[in-house]
Amino acid sequence: MSLNSNVDIAFMMDATASMSANIAAAKAAISTIVKDVKDAFKTNIIRMAFVAYRDYTEGALRIETFDFTDNITSFTDHLGQIRAFRGGDYPEDVL
Repeated sequence: MSLNSNVDIAFMMDATASMSANIAAAKAAISTIVKDVKDAFKTNIIRMAFVAYRDYTEGALRIETFDFTDNITSFTDHLGQIRAFRGGDYPEDVL
């Protein structure tokens, strides 16, 4: 019996305006994690996904997703496009 040794990692980030100061640092940390995982598991398939969530009141913009991919360049390019905006005192849609 062989064990599946592939790696799936999903990141979630509050992308409301109050988090804008932290988003650049989080992006850098995620990029480092992605590189470290790729280096540690060279023979495995590594897939990354990302979810940015905002307040319930943001309608269609409240959740921004990038589905699992093994194309790390595409993943990091998409991550670079995430921007913090809006937000208020309403609860974030983390579900």
